[in-house]
Amino acid sequence: MRVGLSALILETNSFSPQKSDLNYFKENGFLLAGEDIASYHHHVRNEVAGFLDTCAALSVEVFPVCAAWAVPHGPLTRITYRKIKHTILTGFIEEMPRLDAFYLALHGSMVVDGLDDPEGDLMAAVRRVIGAKPLVVSLDFHGNITKAMVRQPDIIVGYNSYPHNNMYETGEKSARLLYEYRDQIAQLCRLYIKLPMVTPLERMTIEDNPPMRRLIERCNELEKDPGIVSANVFGVQPWIDVPELGSSIVVVAHRECLDQAQAYCTKLAQDFWKARHYLQAVVQFSPEEAVKQALASRIAPVLLNEPADNVGSGATGDSVSLLRVLACLEPPVPTILTVCDPKAVDLCHRSKVGQTIELMVGGQFNPWETPMRISGVLRSLSDGIYRFRGPVQTGVTTSMGRAAVLEFKPEMYLQITALPPYTIDPEHYRCMGLMPERMKLVGIKSQGSYKASYNSIPHKMLFVDSPGLSRSDTTKVPYTKVDVDHLYPFNLKMRFQARPIMFMKNSEVNHE
Repeated sequence: MRVGLSALILETNSFSPQKSDLNYFKENGFLLAGEDIASYHHHVRNEVAGFLDTCAALSVEVFPVCAAWAVPHGPLTRITYRKIKHTILTGFIEEMPRLDAFYLALHGSMVVDGLDDPEGDLMAAVRRVIGAKPLVVSLDFHGNITKAMVRQPDIIVGYNSYPHNNMYETGEKSARLLYEYRDQIAQLCRLYIKLPMVTPLERMTIEDNPPMRRLIERCNELEKDPGIVSANVFGVQPWIDVPELGSSIVVVAHRECLDQAQAYCTKLAQDFWKARHYLQAVVQFSPEEAVKQALASRIAPVLLNEPADNVGSGATGDSVSLLRVLACLEPPVPTILTVCDPKAVDLCHRSKVGQTIELMVGGQFNPWETPMRISGVLRSLSDGIYRFRGPVQTGVTTSMGRAAVLEFKPEMYLQITALPPYTIDPEHYRCMGLMPERMKLVGIKSQGSYKASYNSIPHKMLFVDSPGLSRSDTTKVPYTKVDVDHLYPFNLKMRFQARPIMFMKNSEVNHE
């Protein structure tokens, strides 16, 4: 058996003024082709690595074509999408006679300039190329799953975890299911329910939020049923402005078990819908109140978490609302926080370590933020390249661009980066000698993925209400393409009836 593999994994924020292009993949992620994909993933634990390793164990030959991943950012440029799409399709076409099946690793919440559903578009293009050959697709838990996405693949596998610490296992599962059902694809069907709701992500983490944990546990239980191939929950990230927006349930099942699968799918959707008010109830504090509570805490470190500026949701990472409060703090306490500002970094790199400098930082991209003036001693400079060492994206090399550390008060350090840093892993601090476990206050920007790494450090966490592009109050998201009158929480009184849509292979036609 020989399988074609490609990956295009980018979570985007429709409201970001920044754009993602080929250079962004190269600078803040990876853009690989051919055998470089396999060699890169030898010491990585993501879905591509899991797929490759499992195929090797099954004696399945993999033909890797293209693999692109980057830290979440603004919309992908149309020309970049076309180039990557062309590379994937051309590679599959060239090897078509020798390929038996195909695997796509995608995110599900990528937006392209002028194209609302690029993943659905890519799947359709791949299907036109490969015909009736088996296709399995893996998708992020926060994907916005559309009808077009469900129509084309034979098997869909979601992360079913948040934080996403099972990426590798998702790839393993994708490979195993593709191998197991390679000759039974025509006997499978896909059931899909779109829920008209977008909620914050803070209370979707499965470790300490019972409603989501129960949903994921139920999916795992259902997959023990011989008639169920995969059961998936998708809690959409709400910062994409597309017409078909909402959370989803996708169940892949044997056709002869259709009635039971429909019942399972319906119950999952009903339980997800019942959790909507719980998911919406996020407690945040003003920067001033958060700092006050943090200083009073006997626990250290205290994570001062700004989810609205979360780079992991495609925000710009340049809020200085928290910095404004900390800069006035007396007496100072051991503190680290980070801000993205390429202009400020450039000034730092034109200065000498040990020099006292004054500069403007932050507010370069965030429309609700303004720069602030700050001075301090330049303590270190870096190229900003580091490797994820926590449970999410383990082993992946990334970059925050050129970086600098400014000590703006005794033992209070500001990390300034040229590219938005993914603060889910403290390695972006540690690679510059800043140790979170030794601090009283640690600034991060993350709805929930931080728990995968930071939960290994005893800590207290406070959500800080600062301005940004990934605000937790979804009713404040400035949608222009979404029918908010028929979407929770804009319409608190709306009713929802779970009705699965069915897709199945019938020659070259999928039926709803």
